[in-house]
Amino acid sequence: MRQSSRQAARLALAVVATPALLFGLAQPAHAATGSISEPAAGQTFTNGSTFVLRAQVNRGVNDGAKVAMTLQLPGSSTEFEVASQSGGPAAGGRFDLQYTYDPSCPSFPGIPCDGRPAPNGTHVIRLRGTSNAVERTFVMKVPPRRTTGVRAVNTGDYQITVRWDRGTEPDLAGYDVYSNGDSRIGQDLAPDTTEFVVNYPAGAEGEKVFYLVAKRRACPGCNEVLEAPRSDQATARIDAPPPPPPSQDPNATPPPSSSAPSPNPSSGGSSGGGSSANPSAGPSGSAAPSSGPNSSPGSGAPGGSSGAGSGTEPSRSASPSSDGSPGGRPSAPIIAQRQAFALTFRNFQPKLGAPKLPPLPNFTDPEVFEEEGTFEETLDFGEQDVEELVSSAQGGGSRSVVEEFVTEAFEGRKLWSSIGWSLILFLIAGHLRRWLNAAPQP
Repeated sequence: MRQSSRQAARLALAVVATPALLFGLAQPAHAATGSISEPAAGQTFTNGSTFVLRAQVNRGVNDGAKVAMTLQLPGSSTEFEVASQSGGPAAGGRFDLQYTYDPSCPSFPGIPCDGRPAPNGTHVIRLRGTSNAVERTFVMKVPPRRTTGVRAVNTGDYQITVRWDRGTEPDLAGYDVYSNGDSRIGQDLAPDTTEFVVNYPAGAEGEKVFYLVAKRRACPGCNEVLEAPRSDQATARIDAPPPPPPSQDPNATPPPSSSAPSPNPSSGGSSGGGSSANPSAGPSGSAAPSSGPNSSPGSGAPGGSSGAGSGTEPSRSASPSSDGSPGGRPSAPIIAQRQAFALTFRNFQPKLGAPKLPPLPNFTDPEVFEEEGTFEETLDFGEQDVEELVSSAQGGGSRSVVEEFVTEAFEGRKLWSSIGWSLILFLIAGHLRRWLNAAPQP
């Protein structure tokens, strides 16, 4: 009884196990498994040097599924596929997945570097296509790069503008500006700022030195800030502004111009027997013209020297002449010019001559009417009033014959015009003669 029970149990077990065994042989091998070996879990990197991401994949028999290693950057939900491996119909085995990561300028398959470093924070590595969930994190905590292109320029009186090149970090926090040592003059400037204006008070002259320190966040949204090394120094100098020009007093007498000719004692005329005239007086001065063309320069002609009763004549060496030569002596070019003018003037001298006198008045002979007959020696004019004749001759009554003659002879524009032009010609001739005599004889 007991034996039959055992046989029945064995038979039932065989019936149940046989289909299960056949079904197991028909199923594929187990899916791949994997693990990440580099970097170490939670490792922190503080510089932008490259490092390797590495994973191992274990495949079973007939495992042809794709296994990929992905990388997710801080603050992003995108996973970049950095390495992959697909199995085949052959027997399973162990495979390595590897990727070289450059945090200073990351690039992925099909995505080139854009010139910007990777953001700071926690990076996530994952294996996709394995039967087990594989994930590992590491941290990037890299300070910003040193600020470049720092320069300082004067942009006004007591004003200096500091300029620099903007950093390329995607998580840049801002800048601090320092001057003359560790004195911070600008703090937490915006990341997109590239200049800072410094205004100094009056009297702050001297050399000013500046440098910058860039700041970067350690992770997205956190308050921890990393500082870059100091930038190169930039120097500018503040000099005192020039003093303002003196204000012009409207009542002040302007100084004499250096180009104006100095008074020449020999250029002005004086009267023959009176006080000396202004040395710079010309034809319109107070000197009286001479009474004839043959009068000498010292007799009161225009342009002549003062006579015996005149004041003391200024010395020729007291001031330079109008043509710039010392001691009142004209220079050689001036002498040659005057001599050439003198020769030219002599050619025209006969044409000038003495001034013409105005024409004499036209007198007509009185008409004499002779009556026929004898002329008596004595005519009887009757009684005459002597007082009436005298008053008539003095202008009390009708004008006398003499007064009418004088008035008719000396009244008229032609006479006075001729006299005026004669005086002007005498003045010009006197000055010209004086000027020609002033040139020294060679």
